Amino acid sequence: MALNACEYELGEDVLRLCGPGIGLKAVSFLHEGPGGVVYQVSDGEIASIGDEQDKCSFSFDNVWSAGRNSLLVQQDNELKLYSLEKKQVIDTVTTLPDNIREIDATYSVTTGVTVALFQETPEAKDKPVVFPRPPRSISLMVFSTLNGWQTVATLPDTCERLRISGNGKRVAFADMANYIPEEGERGEFFVCDTYAAAKPLQVTSHAGRVGDIVLNQSGTLAYFQANYSRDRPITTHVPLWACALPPCRTTPQPLGSASEATTQSPDHTRSLISEAEACVTVVCTFGEGQAVFTVIEGCTEVSYYIAKQGSPPQKLPNAVTGACIATLSGLVYVSESQTEFPFIARIQLPSLAAQEPVQLAHDPEWDAFVMEVFTYTSHDGKMQDSFHCYKKGTPSNAPLLVHAHGGPAVGFASRRSLATNNVRYTYRQMLQAGYRVIMPLFRGTLGYGNDFAQANIGCQGQESSDLGDILAAIEYLRTAGYDFKDNVGIFGGSYGGYMTMQCLATTKAFKAGVAMYGFIHGRFMSLEGGDFTWEDEYVGAQSWPLTADTTASDVFHNLGNITQPTLFLHGDDDPICMKSGSIVAYRALATRGIPTGCVLYPGEGHGFDQPQHQRDRDIRTVQWFLTHLPLPDKPSESLRQVATSTISV
Repeated sequence: MALNACEYELGEDVLRLCGPGIGLKAVSFLHEGPGGVVYQVSDGEIASIGDEQDKCSFSFDNVWSAGRNSLLVQQDNELKLYSLEKKQVIDTVTTLPDNIREIDATYSVTTGVTVALFQETPEAKDKPVVFPRPPRSISLMVFSTLNGWQTVATLPDTCERLRISGNGKRVAFADMANYIPEEGERGEFFVCDTYAAAKPLQVTSHAGRVGDIVLNQSGTLAYFQANYSRDRPITTHVPLWACALPPCRTTPQPLGSASEATTQSPDHTRSLISEAEACVTVVCTFGEGQAVFTVIEGCTEVSYYIAKQGSPPQKLPNAVTGACIATLSGLVYVSESQTEFPFIARIQLPSLAAQEPVQLAHDPEWDAFVMEVFTYTSHDGKMQDSFHCYKKGTPSNAPLLVHAHGGPAVGFASRRSLATNNVRYTYRQMLQAGYRVIMPLFRGTLGYGNDFAQANIGCQGQESSDLGDILAAIEYLRTAGYDFKDNVGIFGGSYGGYMTMQCLATTKAFKAGVAMYGFIHGRFMSLEGGDFTWEDEYVGAQSWPLTADTTASDVFHNLGNITQPTLFLHGDDDPICMKSGSIVAYRALATRGIPTGCVLYPGEGHGFDQPQHQRDRDIRTVQWFLTHLPLPDKPSESLRQVATSTISV
């Protein structure tokens, strides 16, 4: 596609950072191989930690451990065994069925490879869409070395988050309350043994908002996230629980037997593992009862280790921020902090003593990108945090860009890689161009307790609430000596897209904005999308007629007040914040002659996943701000003034 140039064409130093092709190495998987050598998997590369020469590159979709000497890899529709010694695929395990929604796999010495997956039946493209939607189902299918493929159970198509136990005899999953993506993420957890015609067992009852679930080696213990809130599932933190499960079976019991007829949920045996208002982000298990979990406390990640079922959590020296495994000598995992880029941490067990970490290689250019946290006093005297990203050498008079984060009920960790990231939002390109970026953790953010998370209920987008927190963060920087004057822009996605429009419509603090996949009217979003948990919790139960109170936070009525240049970016198939919001907002500005534009990305949902669309988003966003919020001194390499041209993307 071609991108119409704005006033400036990007220089090569900014343009090359657009899109996902360059960045920090992301370690997605760890494995302990022969002789205790730990291998890392990142971006299609398998390498032993600490030995840059011992590596091999090839493409795959998923990877699992398969004994010490091998990995189980998914390549398209095949599962294959990869030999670490030979550095090549040595066998094809099985061919996968079509239409896979989710997949998980495991390996044990006694049973070999076991694979579990959800298979869905695709709907005909020319079939009419009917409301209410007729019930649909998916198949839980299991492959084992001994039995091949079997259909274990037919489940509602609302099931997701599939996990398999280490011995391959049980799976766990969540059955969501709605086939439509909910902000409240309400659901219940189930487990199901992996023999043919097994009967799922419901683990939770009235679980409220649910997160992840993982099983121990034997499948007799589950760690799961749920808040058990009926009234406020969105803004109530989702802590970690443990629950004992009955032993796995490999065949059905005789009809009429007591054990087969038992339907009582094991939920009554659950025990709270984390703090009740913890913002849990990472959970992993090893063996029969060992577990590690990470919580965001404020904006700092802290991790805990559980030595065995029932033992108290012990704090780890470094946070677990990614892949984590238990080795013969201890724990090995990916860690990161506000001041350190991702590295491999090594922890001895049972002492929890930290060993010398292994630094992950990164391009030295990223060392110039800085991520800081500042604490400021908001409009009502509350102390709040904000992220602050910039490139070393950025002058104090550089224009300020505010990132209004999405959610808003989401936790955010202070990681240094935020300044170099561009997966969901355009950070590094704007820092490279010469801007500084802040992300205020305004009220409604998770990690600071339920009272703070619920503090914007009934007052979203108001100067007396979260919008006021953003304005206070800007003012704090002014008093701290940053001389950007009134050169302030704003951008964000989802709730941040809404907040971008609301800030532009109700204040004069911003000169330009980029609103990504936002919404403009809460009631219309509920009715068009079908998720009522947002409106129920933040506004109140749906009632007619609409009143001033129920529409007080809507930006739709204030679109006529936006006079600043505003760009709208949206996924064409967004099921959460529908594209109609961006189209309506665009036309509300365009018909008044306000500089504006709207881009709909085909095949994208709530966010932009396709590399070519990420690159296009990056270029358009940086260009928009360079045009409408120009830098005080324009570096010749970062941007070049042009008349008319196009940029190939």
